[in-house]
Amino acid sequence: MNYSSLILLLTLFFYSSGRTQTRGETVVVGALVYNYKGLESGADGDLEQAKVNFERALNYMPYFARSLVNLKICNDAEAGIIPKKHTLLLFKSLNNFGSENSAETLKLTNIVLKENPKYVPIYLLRARIYQRLKNFEEAEADYNKALELSPEFALTPYFRGKLFASRQRYGQAISDFSSTIEMAASYAPAFLERGIALTSIGKHDRAIKDFEVALQAWPKWAANFKIFGAYLNRGMANIKNKQYAAALSDLSRAIELNPKFAESYLNRGIAFQNLNEFDKAILDFNYAIDLEPEYALAYYNRGHVFRTRRKFDLAIADYLKTVEFEPGLKQAHYTLGELYIKQQEFDNCLPHFARVIELDPGNYWANYWQALAFEKTKNYPEAINSYTTFLEKAPAEHKNHKIFARQRVKKLTEFAAI
Repeated sequence: MNYSSLILLLTLFFYSSGRTQTRGETVVVGALVYNYKGLESGADGDLEQAKVNFERALNYMPYFARSLVNLKICNDAEAGIIPKKHTLLLFKSLNNFGSENSAETLKLTNIVLKENPKYVPIYLLRARIYQRLKNFEEAEADYNKALELSPEFALTPYFRGKLFASRQRYGQAISDFSSTIEMAASYAPAFLERGIALTSIGKHDRAIKDFEVALQAWPKWAANFKIFGAYLNRGMANIKNKQYAAALSDLSRAIELNPKFAESYLNRGIAFQNLNEFDKAILDFNYAIDLEPEYALAYYNRGHVFRTRRKFDLAIADYLKTVEFEPGLKQAHYTLGELYIKQQEFDNCLPHFARVIELDPGNYWANYWQALAFEKTKNYPEAINSYTTFLEKAPAEHKNHKIFARQRVKKLTEFAAI
């Protein structure tokens, strides 16, 4: 991919929708542009200009691993570690890396490697080419060779760790990122990647410690889903364990890192709800709905709060929204049925209990309340059927309700006979 093609690609990606480019995106674009400009300069044999461009890329992103390796190649050429003519071929290979002609890229790399069999950056480059070709075993072999040649080069286990993580070999990935951290404790991406690997196997506590180190060094990673997702997941686990204060802390941090993710507000609202802080809960459910207007669970939980506060009309409105967007949520239908009975709107409750029975035929309480509603609307045959079904399904422990149902069946049968 040449420089003009890169500019076109980036322009299409960031501006085709007309959206505003964020500061974080500007940083990424700047680093990529100068990295590619450096590759072009290197391919043209201008190593001095290539070095300037790679340094500019690193001014945008100090941890940009590709530019760090490319700058090392320039410095090694200056020091005579690798011949400049081979450096030119290597940069030509790197400059072609984004093209579809991976075979040509691999050919150029092998030419340089044949003459410089102990030069580590060539193995790192060829490993990336193999990854692009989905030849993961060969990629791993090249990373292994690079580590054998230069165990102290901190970026090699970092690159191999990313390969392991992409193959869901998280234990090995964590080990490699840890090796990078041991050799270069200031290299923040290793903390980021180790945190991502840790959260992928559910170790959110350890992941969060790594993420905080990474964020302190590079705050622009805050919007990474794996980072705020770790706080979200731990917050949800705390809710499940009824540790609501701890959940609030984690969920507030998730929102701080990414204030545009509705699920974080939903879960913090649930935590507030369980702490009886209902006004705060409603605010969070409102935020979730503002972000995702068809978010059924946000309406459902806000409906619970309104119901708790005996604002039944508002609760009914929210439960209706819930079943509009999530028709299969049986508990919302059941609660709607109960509220309509409480409001003595018996005709309105019937379709919701019918839906509960359709979704969960074993729900005998839906039959019980349905029978009461049928009786109130003077549909006695259906009331008898529903009471009878309740009697068939309900266990013996509900003795009093079963006695009542038998009495109603007897009474309604007498009515029907008149």
